[in-house]
Amino acid sequence: MKSGTLFFVLIAVVLVVLFVLSLASSSDAVGLPLPIDVRAVSLESVRGRLTQRFTAAQISLISGDGAQCRLEPGRFVVAVGAACVYGLQAAEQRTRRLPLVLQGAGGAVAIRLEQENALRVEETLAAQQAAFNLDVFRHPGMQVARLTIFDCRDVTAPEEAPACVLQWEP
Repeated sequence: MKSGTLFFVLIAVVLVVLFVLSLASSSDAVGLPLPIDVRAVSLESVRGRLTQRFTAAQISLISGDGAQCRLEPGRFVVAVGAACVYGLQAAEQRTRRLPLVLQGAGGAVAIRLEQENALRVEETLAAQQAAFNLDVFRHPGMQVARLTIFDCRDVTAPEEAPACVLQWEP
């Protein structure tokens, strides 16, 4: 192939790419729906759109003292020093997401997610940290994934019984 022909082919490819990108960026103004945000800086937003979240009916307390381990609408409340195990029910979708945010001005809490045929996830969440997304995968025969919340510490809550509050979005 001659260098002149290669140059024109390269220019044509660049022009096609620029045309597609300009069409994608102007589709919002024209009203054309795009299923995926092509302007996303990462694949996280694409994954978030394809993954459904848990509902309140799909989460339950498996073990732990009911006074120290509470499941309230949209949040887990775990007393300092308690260890609470919650069950995350399997669903029809292959993957479900549980975004967690530790509420309050101070404190930290450890979480552990155990599920069949997947690596165990262990993380320590701190207050003022961005949402931590737990992905729960469905496998044949799997009924419940186990979410353990423990090691609640350094809580600066004005409550009479300090506790870690993990907010999750249904």
